[in-house]
Amino acid sequence: MATIIAAVRERRVVEALYEGRRRVFCPHMIGSKGGDVKVFAWQFAGQSSGRLPQWRCFDFDGLSEAVIVDGWWRKGEVTAHGRQACIDRWAHRVDDEDTAADFSDVRPMSAD
Repeated sequence: MATIIAAVRERRVVEALYEGRRRVFCPHMIGSKGGDVKVFAWQFAGQSSGRLPQWRCFDFDGLSEAVIVDGWWRKGEVTAHGRQACIDRWAHRVDDEDTAADFSDVRPMSAD
């Protein structure tokens, strides 16, 4: 988990294995939904069952072999409905007014 947390804080690119596919993404937020730890990320390269680039909601426990790789940070595109639905409560997130992801509806995990 430390690799992905560092990537969020430092705006770094991550390469990891998820569901048998090599993914390259910029993690924007780590948090929880329904008790599961999630990673909300902009996947722009690697393998995918769908089109790229696009926002992805990864189950944290499903990510393996995560490493920070060289590359420029991508902030992603605004979602079709304007808000992400991956995470209800965040633990770590990109804190940037210029990021395309709208986190205004997500509460910090320490909040009641």
